[in-house]
Amino acid sequence: MDRRAATKQEMVLNLTDRLTRLATLQNPFTQQLRNALLPLLTGIHVIEDRVVETMSEIGIRYRRSSAVAGKSGHTLLAGDRAPDCSLVDGKSRQGVFLLDRLNKPLHQLLFFAGHSAEDALDFERHRQVLGAQYAQVLETALIVAGESATSSGLIFDPDGAAHSLYEIQPTGIVLMRPDGYIGFRGAGGHIDALREYLARFFQGLNLAEK
Repeated sequence: MDRRAATKQEMVLNLTDRLTRLATLQNPFTQQLRNALLPLLTGIHVIEDRVVETMSEIGIRYRRSSAVAGKSGHTLLAGDRAPDCSLVDGKSRQGVFLLDRLNKPLHQLLFFAGHSAEDALDFERHRQVLGAQYAQVLETALIVAGESATSSGLIFDPDGAAHSLYEIQPTGIVLMRPDGYIGFRGAGGHIDALREYLARFFQGLNLAEK
């Protein structure tokens, strides 16, 4: 990829970052500013066309972008488009697709716990804390390999296909951006790196810590 194309992708990624952040502002004053600016920004044909053009190019990757961070992965890295896969909702027992979670302008923080009940409990604690701290900008999910009749409320990966697809060995963390790209990915032990990434990426949003 030449430098001009890389610069273009970086500009579009930064633009979608800013639009996402504008969409999640909670302060009354900044909400008014957002409501005034968003129609203007998205109404500019050059910007609108560039966003649509770039986001429609499925093969685009942002691995070198400063907006992503990766601590693990071989072929699937932070900055790549998140692949879709089928899972089972632990509450309804119905099949669901992972990317269906991107129907809101929110990041999706996914904890892949593998087959370990101990790791699942540990992840659940982190999921609750981070989910409360960043409730304005992200949703969380705990995904376990296999399927248990007594674990209502989780998301199941019955045959482990999702864990394999996301190269989870044996546990891992993936943050999906609202635009369908991976913003952060790490192994199960990279909680501190995740916290640093979230604090840096969402700085200035005045999120109330729980």
